[in-house]
Amino acid sequence: MRNLVTRLTAVCVLAAMALPLKAQTATAPASSPASAPSGAFRFQYSDMPLVSVVRDLAHFGGRTLIGDVSVDGSLTFSDTDEYSFEEALDMLNTFLEPRGQYIRHDGKFLRLDKLADSVRSARTLVDM
Repeated sequence: MRNLVTRLTAVCVLAAMALPLKAQTATAPASSPASAPSGAFRFQYSDMPLVSVVRDLAHFGGRTLIGDVSVDGSLTFSDTDEYSFEEALDMLNTFLEPRGQYIRHDGKFLRLDKLADSVRSARTLVDM
């Protein structure tokens, strides 16, 4: 009889220990912020204006767009790969280059610039 009481006590203690763990596990996702970035950017666009794609990337990366944000054209590109912010920025710059533009990343800011302006600035620095 004493052995049975010991076993029942052990089962009750283990059950009591498991309850808070289950409750904690169940409430953990609710305490994490819903706006936490997933860490992956996907290009899933069909005839999307490029300016919208630029804004999507800025939003994904938690960056602020500054300056004149205008770019002509649209993007149709669907890729199953996932990209980090920096990789997505490089990829988007590949799409913008034929249009004579690129996105410059400066800390928490993004700026859409013309390639010709950056070439002029680079030449000025070299000539100094």
